[in-house]
Amino acid sequence: MDFHRLKYECHQDKLPKLPIPKLTQTVTGYLRAIKPITDKKKWEEFSILARNFARSPDSVKLQNHLELIKGLRDSWLEDYWLRAAYLEPRVPKPIYVSPATLVRFPFRDLEGQIQAAARAIMGVQNYYTSVLQYSLENEHKQGVPQSMEQLYKLIGSSCVPGVGCDFLRTIDDSQPKPRHIIVAYKNQFYSINLFNEKFEPFSIDQIYYLLKKLTSHPIERPGEEVGVLSSLDRDDWAGIYNKLKENPTNYYSLDKILGCLAVVCLDNPLPGWDTEGIEELQRQSFFNCLFGISAEVNSCNRWYDVGIQIVITRDGCLGQVQEHSAADGTAFSQFFAALRDIGISYMTHNFREDGVDCGDNDSQHLEFIVDENVKGEIVRAKTEIQRAGDNVAFTTFTFRDYGKELIKSWNLGPDSWLQVAFQLAFYRIHGGFPATYESCSTRGFLHGRTENLRTLSEESAAFVRSAVDVTEEGAGSEERHRLRELLVRASARYRECQIAAISGLGFDRHLLGLNSASRDLGIDIPMFRDPVFLDSMRFRLSTSKVDTGGLGWIVGFGPVCPDGYGVCYEIYPEFLVVSVTSYKDCGITDAYRYAATLLQSLRHMKHIFLTTNLAHKL
Repeated sequence: MDFHRLKYECHQDKLPKLPIPKLTQTVTGYLRAIKPITDKKKWEEFSILARNFARSPDSVKLQNHLELIKGLRDSWLEDYWLRAAYLEPRVPKPIYVSPATLVRFPFRDLEGQIQAAARAIMGVQNYYTSVLQYSLENEHKQGVPQSMEQLYKLIGSSCVPGVGCDFLRTIDDSQPKPRHIIVAYKNQFYSINLFNEKFEPFSIDQIYYLLKKLTSHPIERPGEEVGVLSSLDRDDWAGIYNKLKENPTNYYSLDKILGCLAVVCLDNPLPGWDTEGIEELQRQSFFNCLFGISAEVNSCNRWYDVGIQIVITRDGCLGQVQEHSAADGTAFSQFFAALRDIGISYMTHNFREDGVDCGDNDSQHLEFIVDENVKGEIVRAKTEIQRAGDNVAFTTFTFRDYGKELIKSWNLGPDSWLQVAFQLAFYRIHGGFPATYESCSTRGFLHGRTENLRTLSEESAAFVRSAVDVTEEGAGSEERHRLRELLVRASARYRECQIAAISGLGFDRHLLGLNSASRDLGIDIPMFRDPVFLDSMRFRLSTSKVDTGGLGWIVGFGPVCPDGYGVCYEIYPEFLVVSVTSYKDCGITDAYRYAATLLQSLRHMKHIFLTTNLAHKL
């Protein structure tokens, strides 16, 4: 065993297993969290049901089952979470599951696009080499070792479609290591090797030469636009996939695509890229990464099963679409940052194609043989992704009134501040509270993924109700001090829940494990069928904090329920960046109205603290 692998395994060996919370602790925390979103009488009735469950012999059987799994595996939660969150849901991958990240560059032609692609591909090659050598830098957070597994698994991962349940494919030690990527160009797919047979890496000029050759001499008779089929409902796509792979030619092409390191999509330019204003260009760029805008633009130039899709348009948009069964958003952000760093190192490279020798290495067009039935499904897939995409409303804004430095000067957490603002904006529009989801990392544990941090609490609800009853001008000094104290309590409660979640003592994943164990053992638990429980799992406000290192990336995802919002945000020292999505056909939610109301809420909260002279002087 070489030094780097030994160092990696020693790092992983320091990680404890994810704990299993106590039943009473989980039920108590859960009941407290759902109180603001549940009718009082229904909450009282459900509380009896939930507490009876916690004291029942069945709950002990389920808890013991989880303890047994914990003793046998690296994580009692890992398989349950993977199936429930990514493999069993039947909704399409684009919009509903896979988030998008993008940034814009100044190139505006095919040559610039090819050079950008070559730099990005070198980033993939460099990252993969680090994975093969186990030389990624081991991470620590506040002195605590962080699980590195996701960072090693994301490259080369894919979600293989299956009826009822998909299958996660990752690079395995027992299989031959892949050495190719897939390039999507004009809705066709090509395999390009990044290493020779001895696993010696090709140079950036060799990669550039192959891309130049591919785009200069496209195939004379392109095949059907099969990639768009991967945007369908998972059961529909699985049925078509199983039929396709019965043909040896199709089987080979599908295996090449699902076994690649990444897909690099060389996209058409965005509609109106040279005439639209910045706001519309941002919207179009985001939609292009999220779902390709339309079949006529780039929706067919994708393969949504693959973990990493790097999207590069001819007009300067570089982005990433993440099928994140294998890894969470933070891991993909780090991967994208690694691509950025490699790309920067080649910014002054003088590309050449004359005299470049690639030997026998060349791009390989992947062929598909389809019948009339599959051709009809392709037409249907184009229509469905167009309809789904047209239904998404998206807006993003930069809030420059203040950032985390001002919030921290009041001894409050910036993340809790934003979460309260999200709830205040929602309440002002809808007159009620939503079940709220914020992803919280548990990478401090072996094979750790995430816990749900339910940011709505009785304390934050108390602040919101009081805040909407008064205007900035109408609140007297006593009222402002009361609002300030309520906000301080809400922030403190958020911190308590955050510490519990990071420590592996949150309740949502434990409830998931208990529910999954009940199905394994064939034990019926009425609590898990109760409407109160089911409604509490509908997260109308799904939020995620990102860290792009101050690079001006746009990050976003679709709402997780039809009448919800998807909110992505980044907190900088002096400003905030927020993106919001909703579905147009809902008739209740409106991303643009929510964003405008959020701006109002952020300013209202600042006014409360400035006028009570807590810690900051104008």
